[in-house]
Amino acid sequence: ENGQTDKKEMECTEEELFRRYERKALQGDSFHQCKVGECYFYGRGVEIDYKKAVKFFLMATEQGDSDGQYLLGKCYFMGRGVPGFRVDYRKSIKLFDMSAKQGNINATCWLGICNYNGHGVDYNKDVAIEAFHKCAVGGHSAGTSWFLEVGRSQPILLNELKNKKLSEAKEHSTVSIF
Repeated sequence: ENGQTDKKEMECTEEELFRRYERKALQGDSFHQCKVGECYFYGRGVEIDYKKAVKFFLMATEQGDSDGQYLLGKCYFMGRGVPGFRVDYRKSIKLFDMSAKQGNINATCWLGICNYNGHGVDYNKDVAIEAFHKCAVGGHSAGTSWFLEVGRSQPILLNELKNKKLSEAKEHSTVSIF
């Protein structure tokens, strides 16, 4: 149940879905706290309210939820709903890092973006390429695009990615040549 979308949730309106998420979020469920935050952030079933989005992302973050950390990091990166509505790259980096250490591939991609562009950290192309490579190997589409753009000068890493993709294709292939 925790972190799962059931059939009933798929058959209701955005407003009904928001109310269900909110009920579970207020009971302390970090997955649903993130969902409520996303509803407020994107205006799904409720009016857009970045401050309320941050409130719910923070609730999840305080429980160590990697999605909450990642989403709160994005709010600081964009300056939406955070104190003073100011961009704070250093806070976003800290949150992305916490989330990435728990395996959140989205946060890993954002760490790469921050390192590549020098947002909140000194510009570090090598760290960025490493993050984008990890995303590409993990199947993250944006991370793959970044890696192919930024990491194209890294033939060893490109070959590793190519070999992984070929291996996956062979594993999923049902065609036999015999």
